[in-house]
Amino acid sequence: MKMTTNGLAALLLVVVTTAFIQTAGAAIIDFESAALGTDQTSNYLEDGFRLSSVVGDYDIYPSDSFIGDGQYLALERTDGLLQSTVRIDMFGSLFNFESLVSSSFGGRISFSDGGTELFGDFVTEPVTVAFPGHTNLTWIELTSRSNDFFRIDNITLSVPEPSLLILSAAGLFCLGLVRLGRQA
Repeated sequence: MKMTTNGLAALLLVVVTTAFIQTAGAAIIDFESAALGTDQTSNYLEDGFRLSSVVGDYDIYPSDSFIGDGQYLALERTDGLLQSTVRIDMFGSLFNFESLVSSSFGGRISFSDGGTELFGDFVTEPVTVAFPGHTNLTWIELTSRSNDFFRIDNITLSVPEPSLLILSAAGLFCLGLVRLGRQA
């Protein structure tokens, strides 16, 4: 009987652990499902991420010589404002910022971890820019720089894997439940 209880506990530990294991899934926000148009202020949702206006508005354009890979996001000066800013978040969940494609005259990215990245004069060719080290974020903000356009496409974000500590705690909890059941 002891062998059966231990075998059941081990099986339960494996089942609970595999139920919580998920690989870090990469999401690419490519704006292909966004409505085309300028001066948008409503929330845009893609792959569980929300894009919302903070200052000004944003524009969604079809592919052109600047980006060339389907629809893209453009931030620019609107209605006399010096800049437009959009926020990307997962409704409070944590995510990692991997990269984006930009072909722009200038912009800024702010991260919930306190970091900021400035963009210079990428005028003719789209450039993929990686952002190592920006992990466990709750939001990022993309801001145009003064009168400049900030063209963005293929924003790559990922969801971090669950912690090994959480998985171990869940396994120990299940073993404790099995032991309590055996003592009863």
